[in-house]
Amino acid sequence: MSRLFYDDGKSTRVLPSGASVSTNTFDYLGVLPLLGRTISEQDGRPDAPPVFVMNYRLWQREFGGDPKILGRSFILRGTPRTLVGIMPTRFNAFGASLWVPMRADEAGGNLIGRLKPGVSVQAARAELDAIAHRLQKANPRGTFPETFRVEAQTLLDGLIGSFKNTLYALLTAVLLLLLLIACSNVANLLLARATAREREIAMRVTLGATRGRLIRQLLVESFVLASAASAVGCGLAYFGLKAVITLIPAGTLPEETVIRMNAPVFLLTLSVTFLSTIL
Repeated sequence: MSRLFYDDGKSTRVLPSGASVSTNTFDYLGVLPLLGRTISEQDGRPDAPPVFVMNYRLWQREFGGDPKILGRSFILRGTPRTLVGIMPTRFNAFGASLWVPMRADEAGGNLIGRLKPGVSVQAARAELDAIAHRLQKANPRGTFPETFRVEAQTLLDGLIGSFKNTLYALLTAVLLLLLLIACSNVANLLLARATAREREIAMRVTLGATRGRLIRQLLVESFVLASAASAVGCGLAYFGLKAVITLIPAGTLPEETVIRMNAPVFLLTLSVTFLSTIL
């Protein structure tokens, strides 16, 4: 798509190129605009006034987050086009900075659909492949080449590709290694401390302390130590994660990616705390 030009009376700005989308794209994705409205079915009609929608980052960078920019006219291919909406912060569908409605007589681009419950991506790929080959046979000189294959993937895989599997494998290996080292060090410290307290434990036994009471005391002490270590570790992980995010070069990850600590992470930390206490 050609670039947009905006003339504010003082200078002309050239904005990044955008993407043409079907009129039901935003309804399908279920994302509401931050300001204004999204593209509707009426915008795809031949007699509809030309409009477009802008993403949050471009709005902040070029216009300082000015809400008065909404409703102003831009120039695309010599035709005025009105800005009707600003999308939320992390919405950057198709890697575009702005979106224009695709006309009803236009065709092309990527297809996105929802799978029925119980239908796998592989099954959808096989059905799409069969449909595409039927269309190719009906029109050999059409859009499809003589030899081709249809591939289907989830929206998440389309955004981050194989990076997810690599990242999970790397993080799992590193975390397990660090956990093993930490547990070994703590176990050695506790064993050394228990050896130094042999006289104390013998005295408690002499005074009538049962084995169960001694075990409970040692477990409580281990739990307090593990809980303190867990709290400190979570704090370091929280601030360390923020530091790591700032070091990631721009464009390495999709703008929709959100890296943060969540409930499963804390539950895993709690489980490791209890496990460390028992060990």
